[in-house]
Amino acid sequence: MKPIRFLVSDVDGTLVTPDKLVTRASVEAVADLHGAGVGFAFVSSRPPKGLASIAQALGLDGDDDRPVAAAFNGGALLDARLKPLSFTALPMDDARAAIEHLASLAIDTWVFTLDTWFVTKPDGHYVAHEEHTVGFGPRVVASFDGITGIGKIVGSSADPELLRRAEDTLASKLSPAARALRSQTYYLDVTHADANKGAALRAIAAHEGLALDEIAAIGDMQNDLSMLEIAGLSIAMGNAPDEVKAATDVATTSNRDEGFAIAVKDFVLPRARHAPSTRE
Repeated sequence: MKPIRFLVSDVDGTLVTPDKLVTRASVEAVADLHGAGVGFAFVSSRPPKGLASIAQALGLDGDDDRPVAAAFNGGALLDARLKPLSFTALPMDDARAAIEHLASLAIDTWVFTLDTWFVTKPDGHYVAHEEHTVGFGPRVVASFDGITGIGKIVGSSADPELLRRAEDTLASKLSPAARALRSQTYYLDVTHADANKGAALRAIAAHEGLALDEIAAIGDMQNDLSMLEIAGLSIAMGNAPDEVKAATDVATTSNRDEGFAIAVKDFVLPRARHAPSTRE
């Protein structure tokens, strides 16, 4: 097996605790990766602005033009300033179809561009929760008409079964250029079909000059599968559903129990010995 030279991590449910915190153990784990010559980046369904606190906590913010994060499930690859190195917007016909279908099911709908989060119901399910997660509030609008450059549409509901059904039915409403996947049991994300974490991992590999089997990936949800399935080492969180665990090489503990830091220590670093540094 080739040495692991890079780790790509999901954020919510993986890198942060249920309270959306980066623990000291996780900060130390990322430092240990760099000390062993292993690069690190994180990929999330969050918008770019919602990743700033993570980059700062891990010491990844700065002037580096290498990819350190990806937002919108991989639709926006970001440098250390969290500026887009690339951006794949949702086609407008698919955006309209998604908004109409979610509304027909009485599912709260949010629209995200690179720098703004739009809602029509500020008191809707999980708005306050999302504001806590991403670190900024939404812009309230009467409708989503005229919004362009959409990176992600989210259907939010306290009914997981409703979102599961919506994921299935929405697929028939979208073109092959769009995709709907749950990022949490209460969130259904609609993005460009090429805006996925597997594409982000491939872009990071190309940028760093690495083969896919030199990259490890860790995650917990169905929208992580596209990167877990192509990584040289795939790790499921202990809080992941059985479907995700079945698709990975190994599993760690949950994000309540330092699963990320334990995975770095037990699975990644042992395969990183003597790995050439990915940074000058």
